[in-house]
Parts: sequence; C-alpha cells; structure tokens
Amino acid sequence: MMKKLFYVLIGLCAFCSCESTGYRISGYIPGAPDGAKVYLAPYDAFQDPNWDSTVIKNERFVLKNTIPMVSPRVVAITIDLNSGEKDYSKIKSSRALFLKEGDRISMECHVDSLPSSRWEARDKSLNVVWQGSADQDLYVNYLKDRKDVVIERNKLGDQYFMDYYKKSDVPSERMPELMNMVHQVKALGRKLNAKTLDLMKANGSSLVSVYVGDALLKGNFSVFTESEIDAIHDLVDPLLLSSPMGEKFEEAVAQAKVLAKGKRYTDINLVDLKGNQVRLSEFMKEGQCNMLEFWASWCSPCRGEIPHLRRVYGLCEKDNFNMISVSIDQNDADWKKAVKEENMEWTQLCDPNGFQGECNRVYHLNGVPFCLIFDREGKIVCGGVRGIELDVALKDLLGDKLKL
Repeated sequence: MMKKLFYVLIGLCAFCSCESTGYRISGYIPGAPDGAKVYLAPYDAFQDPNWDSTVIKNERFVLKNTIPMVSPRVVAITIDLNSGEKDYSKIKSSRALFLKEGDRISMECHVDSLPSSRWEARDKSLNVVWQGSADQDLYVNYLKDRKDVVIERNKLGDQYFMDYYKKSDVPSERMPELMNMVHQVKALGRKLNAKTLDLMKANGSSLVSVYVGDALLKGNFSVFTESEIDAIHDLVDPLLLSSPMGEKFEEAVAQAKVLAKGKRYTDINLVDLKGNQVRLSEFMKEGQCNMLEFWASWCSPCRGEIPHLRRVYGLCEKDNFNMISVSIDQNDADWKKAVKEENMEWTQLCDPNGFQGECNRVYHLNGVPFCLIFDREGKIVCGGVRGIELDVALKDLLGDKLKL
C-alpha cells in the first residue's frame, strides 16, 4: 500500500512540475466564430516561425507549452477570422505580449474590438484585457499613461498632413502657423520620450524596458547624442541583453550611434553627373551648414519632396547653406533624367550600387527619402525631416539666414 502511494505521489509531482513549466495562455473572444485560427508567434524575431496554433471553440482558446522557456520573449497572438478568400482586415493581433517561464496568462476582448494586424488610425491595444503577467500590467499602464499625449500628437499630425501634404501650394502667410504646429508636435514627442525613459529608469530588469527602449531609438532619428544613447543602453539589466529582444535592442543602439546627434559626417565614394569617381568630402563645405538628401528617381515620395527642396534652396543664403542630393539609382540614365526634369540646381551625386552600396552601409538607410542636416563643423544636427519640419530645422539652425 505504501509503495503504491509513493508512486502516486511521484506521478502527481511530475504532473505538477509539467504544469508549472513553459507557458499557458487562455483567451476569451466573445463574438469569434468556431474554427477561427489562433497563432502564437515571436514579436521579437520575425524570421522565426509560429510557435503554436489552435482554433477557437465556444469563443475560447488555449495555447500552452510545457517546455521550459530559456529567456523571456515578446510575442503576439494572431487571430485569423477568414473562412475563405484571404481578407487582411479580418486578421487581428494582440500586439506585444510579454511572456516568461511559468506564466499563466489570460486575455479577453470582443472580436470587433481586437487590434488589427495592420496599421490603423486608432490604436486598439488597450481594448484587450490581460491578467496573470506583471510585465504585461506594466506595459498596459505605460500605454495608458501615454494615451492622452499620443492622441494630442496624432490630432496635430493629422491636421498638419491635411494642411500641408494634401495641398499643392501653401500660402506664405500660413507658414508661421504650420511651423508652430511642427514645434508643438516635436514638444509632444519629447514628452513621450520622457515617459519612456521614466519607465526604463524604474524598471530596468523588465523586458518591457528593452522593448520600449528599442522603439525609442528607432523612432528618433539623430535626436540623441552617443553619450545619451549609452545612457539609455545602461538603463537595461545586462541579463536581458542576451534575449532575442535584447539582441534587437543592441542592434538599435549600434544603428542609433551611426547617426547620433553631434557625430561628424563619414566620407564615402560617389559618382558625379559627369561619371567621375568623387568623395563626399569634396562637396561638404566647412564653415557652412550642409544637408544630405538621399533619394531615388523611382521613389514617388522623393519626387514629391523635390519642389519643396527647390523652394528651401532658393530661400537660403548660399554662403551659409549647402545642399547635396545623393541618389541611390542603379540606372544612370534614369537618375540624370530625373535631375533634369526636376530642375535640381544644387550638387547631385549618386551611389550606383543602390541599397547594396557604401552609402547604405555607412549611413544605414532604412529607406528614401531621408535627409541629414549638419552644422558648420560637419556634425549631425537632426535627420529624417521633411516638408515644414525641414523648414523648422533649418530656421532653428540658420536663423535670419533662411528667408522664409
């Protein structure tokens, strides 16, 4: 009898051990149809396949794994409501979910209120109710704390878009109003950045800090100096840096340093309109403010920005401001044709190797158009500005030398 009891206890211990390892995520999705597919996939490593999948039955689902997790992860739950032909509007996502060993998490959200797997004008992340994860609670509270500022910034951004990008010509008398709008958007951005840094300072041992720190660096081109980037990096517990999200964060830190505010420009090999091999340094004018505009003839947003560049170039005193356009066109004829069509009278250079060229390797272009503005010492002041944002950046730098 004692022997049988011993084996029963051993079995119960083994069962309890299995149940306490890995993870378990239960979902209640009112309104979801039976058979809707549910997938669990890493949010911090997009090249990884789905970890797990199941289907919804009676508006509920369970995802679980009894294999111990090596490191905490950022994951996403995707719910595919399609029953026939693929309709991406019917693919929903939980967005970021913070998962670690032993977590027993539940989520609840009506199917009509689920966030989309694609971008949407109004973020629905806070519609999902989570229980069972301290990290998730931390992240949700962070989103709630930022919500009003995000709404205000988005409202101003939408107004700016309608007043500037939706109109072919902006009357000069409206420029001060639009420039003030840009200043307000930038101020709200700084407020959001401060909230992110506050969270990281107070919660360096949470994976949430790694996740928001990664977004902070990727969303602020040339805003932070190298020393400020190092300080942001040091807010994170070193033990988290070996996780997949930590590795992404390390990459973001390295890339941010390439275009850090205050960093001097890096010389690269390029080609001029006559086909000559040249160096960027031959055209960067010491003692003047310089601007590099990366573009391509095949890029519609690039072409759309050129009329504004012509305007800005005409308003700046040439002894104080130097503009250089660097194309990544691999077709020489297309590049030269576009330069002529757009009447681009300032310096024109090209990296004929496109995104595989030295230009991208050195400046880590995520896309075009993209600009970098340098002070009189050849150090980065800001980057990634377009439209009236460019006017504001140059006005702050040049003052009365820019005749707006």
